Order: sequence, then structure tokens, then C-alpha cells
Amino acid sequence: MLTQEDYWMIQELHTKGSTKATLPSASGVHTTTVRRALKRGRPPSRTRRRERYAKLKPYVATVDKLLRAGAFNAVVIFRELQALGYDGKIRVLRAYIFQALAAESTATKTVMIDSTHLKAHRTAASLLKKGGFRAASDAPGAG
Repeated sequence: MLTQEDYWMIQELHTKGSTKATLPSASGVHTTTVRRALKRGRPPSRTRRRERYAKLKPYVATVDKLLRAGAFNAVVIFRELQALGYDGKIRVLRAYIFQALAAESTATKTVMIDSTHLKAHRTAASLLKKGGFRAASDAPGAG
């Protein structure tokens, strides 16, 4: 990500006569980043991103407690949180669970995740791409 300091350095080098070809090596950023910065004509904004897991934050202690108790199924934890008033998405919860499990399993280098939804999506996408989904009238023996 281009910082304001990087932007001003690129602008200064460019006004001193550096070519677009030499700017990336002088500034330490990618050629595309230099080109976009010069085209934009202004420094990047200093807006902050929304805090990660903002909606989940009040429920993190509950999630951690459930993970310590051995409940690794995201759907089960999601239902528990919904009963407590959580109105966020399950994908945010899955991302948090994955991060928490990865952080605690650095010694064993083993992470367990609920990947059923990934496999089902991959299978459906693969069948769709290969033409595996057929209309009912195209099925063998239909008629």
C-alpha cells in the first residue's frame, strides 16, 4: 500500500526529471503503483479501515470459550451467538475461528477448519463448469 510519504517522494523524483521507468527502483514500489500514483495526481487518503471483526467483538470471549471447550464447528458456534444477539455473518465468524486456531497451533503446525462448505462449493462449481448439471428432460431415461 502506498503511503503519503511514498507518494510525495515519487512526486519529488518525477518533478526533478526521473523517468517513469527509473522511479520504481528509486522509490522501492512497483511500476504499476508509480503509474497509478502519478495518474491520480494526489496523495492517498488517510482514511482508516473499519475495525476487523467489529460486530463479532462483543462475542469474542464466548467464541474463545467454545473453542477451548472443543466446539470447532462454525455453524454450532454461529447458532450459539445468534441466540445471544449476534447479527453478523458466518463468514466473519469462520475467519475469526480460522485465525484463532492458526494462532494457537503454531507449535504443531496443524489447523482444523470446518471445510464442508468449501468442498460443496468447489464440487458444484466444478460440475457447473464441466456441464454436469443437466435439465430434467436431458437426464437418461427421461421421457
